[in-house]
Amino acid sequence: MKRRNELQNTLQIAIDSERKTSSQLIVELWRNFHELCLSLSRLDGKMNFKEIQHLNIYDFYNLKKWLFKLHKPKTSDMGTGD
Repeated sequence: MKRRNELQNTLQIAIDSERKTSSQLIVELWRNFHELCLSLSRLDGKMNFKEIQHLNIYDFYNLKKWLFKLHKPKTSDMGTGD
């Protein structure tokens, strides 16, 4: 029983150390959004970072989808070494 409690405590400590606070999650989401906007502005070449940041969610999603589809690497070029 004592060993079981020790293992449960060890597991709980490991779980707690992996948890992120809401502030950490918000910062991580903001960084991901920032990096995505920067990547999209580089891919687009016409819209700058600020313009992309201020798009509504529908236009942002469509731009992202279109640019990723347009610049998707060709799978036929990657290959078997023929």
